[in-house]
Amino acid sequence: IVKILAYDDNPGFGGHQIMACHGVAALASDPLLEVVFMANPANRRRVEGLAGIRTIDPSTDLSSVAPDLVLCVQGDIAQSVKGVRAARCAGTECVSYLAIPHTLQAMGAKLGTLRDRFNRHLLNQPDRYIVISGSMKNLLAERGVNKPITVVPNGIPQVPTSSPRS
Repeated sequence: IVKILAYDDNPGFGGHQIMACHGVAALASDPLLEVVFMANPANRRRVEGLAGIRTIDPSTDLSSVAPDLVLCVQGDIAQSVKGVRAARCAGTECVSYLAIPHTLQAMGAKLGTLRDRFNRHLLNQPDRYIVISGSMKNLLAERGVNKPITVVPNGIPQVPTSSPRS
């Protein structure tokens, strides 16, 4: 059995957390995998979205969990970086599910250019990446990522839209 620790210390709940919940639920349904989720306790919606999956507090020592792989849920490269660092310190393989690989400058963030420069060293910290599209994979490559990048389409069920009336 492979033990996977999914990690998200973000107190917020948005689109990438919804997709991550679907992905983690799919992993947990595999009898050859044991999945534990380290979630920010302030993120009640995240914990509710993981019903039936063991969740633990981010202050828990990674060595007490002893995962074979750490899956960090990252909205952008600076989110959940503590999980990436802990995995590297423990010598545990780390996969980043990176929803938004765009630069902060491109997204119009305050001091985006400076923050991008400061965060540049984080880009090749995970051992591999999961992104939701080929264009997101290309963005990571353009930013200098030289780790394997796998495209996995998001798991949010599509809601049928009605066609406009003529």
